Amino acid sequence: MNRRHFHRFAALNTFLTAKAQTYTQNPPNPWSFQMQPNQLLIKYNQQLIMTYVFTDPAVKRPYFMDLHTASGTRISRHNPPHPDIEATDHTTMHPGLWLAFGRLNGDDYWRNKAHVQHMFLQSPTVKSNQLYFSVRNTYHPIDNTKLPTNEIAEFRLSSHQGILILDWNSTITTKSKFLQLGHQEEMGLGVRLATPLCVKTGHGQLHNSQGGTNEKETWGKESKWWAASMPSTGANPKNLRSGIQIIAQNSNSLKFWGHTRDYGLIVANPTPRPDQNLDSIELPADKPLKMQFRILLFENIKPEFEKWGKTKLPTDAGFKSSPHS
Repeated sequence: MNRRHFHRFAALNTFLTAKAQTYTQNPPNPWSFQMQPNQLLIKYNQQLIMTYVFTDPAVKRPYFMDLHTASGTRISRHNPPHPDIEATDHTTMHPGLWLAFGRLNGDDYWRNKAHVQHMFLQSPTVKSNQLYFSVRNTYHPIDNTKLPTNEIAEFRLSSHQGILILDWNSTITTKSKFLQLGHQEEMGLGVRLATPLCVKTGHGQLHNSQGGTNEKETWGKESKWWAASMPSTGANPKNLRSGIQIIAQNSNSLKFWGHTRDYGLIVANPTPRPDQNLDSIELPADKPLKMQFRILLFENIKPEFEKWGKTKLPTDAGFKSSPHS
């Protein structure tokens, strides 16, 4: 082989080797984030799909806002609401997606009468096509002679066949004799829906695991999951829908019921149902309230609510199980 052929062969070999390495490399992690002074921007394939707000003087508790599907369809109402396209009620009570309590050991955190102090325990971390972080929330009572209530919340974001999945574990503890959950509609994990997903003002439908549809058949009913969905508007929208599903469970034998409203609200409520005539429930201090939620954001697919609702939710610290374990 002469020198010219040798150099051509070497260049070709280098190109093929580089090409082979490109083909065998793992695809880039679709999740990324940007930490700002008061909020965490969460992105999927470089697109902002939700924001975790941990400091807000108007909403005195952490929350997620501006939820979107992977391709950008809005799921939650704007925060703050846009008066020309959506209702503007309950502005600071319904900021997007949240966990809040109207009566927790006697104090009202839902209506921002008492405040929650936030701290990151594990900074946001992207690994194995997932995004993790965990926080400590301290629920300060209005009466400073009372002991605060603490929550450890763990979050994991993942995806499965185009569905974005937020797994949320919360463990709530108290140093008082017991943890008291008052009976109110305004208790639990809630989401305020974007206008197109609303029954009243959009094209949405509400669903629950008992086969109920819309507020009339889902409000006050015990359930394992709730969903809001609307017809898709793609090239072939037949039987395809977009929306959100919330799956809820806990380790305290509490049954969730739905505070579901046709104006665009879903709340998974762990307190006594309206027909139980109980003003409150008390959990012993040695039995923390442990709740697990899975929030699925989907678009242009045929929903499989029952199948998704039977999925085992992760309960281990660090969420080491797979997205659909």
